[in-house]
Amino acid sequence: PPSESGLGFRGRFDAGVVAVDATHVWASRNTEYEIFRTGAAAHTLGALLVLNHRTRLNLPALPIGEVARQAHLEGGLLDLEKHNWPWSMAIVPVVSPDLFELGNNHHWEAPYAVRGWAVPAPPYMGIPGSGTDTERGWTQYGFSTYYALLDSGFWLRPSAGTANGVHPVPLGFSRVYVHLDGPFSFDAWIQGLGAGRSFVTTGPMLTARIDGAWPGGTLSRSAGGAPFAAECRVRSEQPLESVELVVNGRVARRWDPENRPTAAGGFETRCTQAISPSESGWAAWRCIEVRPGGRIRFAHSAPWRIEVPGHPQIPRREEAEWLVSRVTQEIERSRGVAPAPLIEEYQKGLEAYQQVLKRAR
Repeated sequence: PPSESGLGFRGRFDAGVVAVDATHVWASRNTEYEIFRTGAAAHTLGALLVLNHRTRLNLPALPIGEVARQAHLEGGLLDLEKHNWPWSMAIVPVVSPDLFELGNNHHWEAPYAVRGWAVPAPPYMGIPGSGTDTERGWTQYGFSTYYALLDSGFWLRPSAGTANGVHPVPLGFSRVYVHLDGPFSFDAWIQGLGAGRSFVTTGPMLTARIDGAWPGGTLSRSAGGAPFAAECRVRSEQPLESVELVVNGRVARRWDPENRPTAAGGFETRCTQAISPSESGWAAWRCIEVRPGGRIRFAHSAPWRIEVPGHPQIPRREEAEWLVSRVTQEIERSRGVAPAPLIEEYQKGLEAYQQVLKRAR
């Protein structure tokens, strides 16, 4: 249990928030399970964060499904930390995470440095090397993994983190913004985060709507009905390389940005597009900002749900096959080392992905 790990902060941290000023608060009731040993064996699994739970979690890390159950009972949000930890894909069907860290603590303001780390990207993603060799590759690896989960019916909303104090990353370098219809409060913000009224960024400011709805909204149209009106505005410090509208994991349209200079010394790009999805699923906006030395910054909206009655989303076969393969490999890697309850949870995850694969095309 976290209380026995010896790694927690000293002091008492209740479920309230500390107000800094009218628009800044600090919420201390959060817990991270980050596992590098199972029993006496060095056997890295990964990390899962719990945000905004109400009581101090004193559950052991395994079985992780029990941690997830308790966190959700308390209204907490589960954040799937980096996408290529060994256990990350295996536990998604087990814990039903709410959040996916598109902006994570391997996105550095300092030169990109964490290469050859953990599980490599699969060939179908088309990313050179391991998927961790470059900043651009690592970012695309995160995007493609996120899309594979969304396409397979796992509805996660994007989040961000920095590991400030552990990694050489300024606090808030990767961050998530949440749209609020009323005055700021932590409760309103955390609810908006869970609902997906948000975007993640390491630089550009991306605000977008589809049919007037903010990200996280649900859009419905009959087959052959009127198209949705998608619009996006991006403000950036440096010129953008691209703005893209993604529908069901594929780029529906790519724009060469306007990059109109602004009075503040930055750049602004606006894009509009009518979209007519033929099946249910999701849509999201993303952009890339180029920086000196080949560096990039990015922004990515949370997805909108799209409902086309009578036309369910069909999972993509290459994604479903990879998810099945990834969990199968993790079961084999962990068998005889990890405790039986974890292997049982992995098996549940595998069975869930096998069902997805049966529906894939």
